[in-house]
Amino acid sequence: MSSWPFGHCPRCGSGALELHQNRRYSCEECGFVYFHNVATGAGVWILSEGKLLLLKRGKDPGRGLYTIPGGFIDPGESAEEATVRECREEIGLEIAPRQLNYLTSAANYYTYRDIPYVTCDIFFWSEVPEFTPIPDGEEATEALVITPEEIEEGMLAFPSTRTALDRLIEALDRRSASTGGREAP
Repeated sequence: MSSWPFGHCPRCGSGALELHQNRRYSCEECGFVYFHNVATGAGVWILSEGKLLLLKRGKDPGRGLYTIPGGFIDPGESAEEATVRECREEIGLEIAPRQLNYLTSAANYYTYRDIPYVTCDIFFWSEVPEFTPIPDGEEATEALVITPEEIEEGMLAFPSTRTALDRLIEALDRRSASTGGREAP
């Protein structure tokens, strides 16, 4: 019997709750079944004049570390809709879904209020003209505009964001090699 993240059946309160394959709970007493499936997040690497936008996180997990505009996808939203919403909420940037270009997806692990969520994070990139990000002060406390090469190990809050950055740098380098200058992929 596992108590992660539940120790008792949410339907009948029995302690006869079992965890199977780290994702499916079942209750021997009442037959309740709950699948603790992967949650989905989405975010966007904002490129402007060869630099990237990073946001300092104001909340755990990863408070004080950097990430990109993004968050969990709400029920009924597409990844693009969630990314557009998060850009508006976190930095006041109005971006259209057509400005988002798919980059990659990556697995992640996100613990919120002692509940572990396994996530699949979907990443986009978008090139925008120069703008002034206005962090919301809650989710994002500071904006940092930086070249990809200046992003050091340990700066980023989530491993999935690092994976996406690596893919973006690879794409920028491929583009640079084919055009003679670094441009958006």
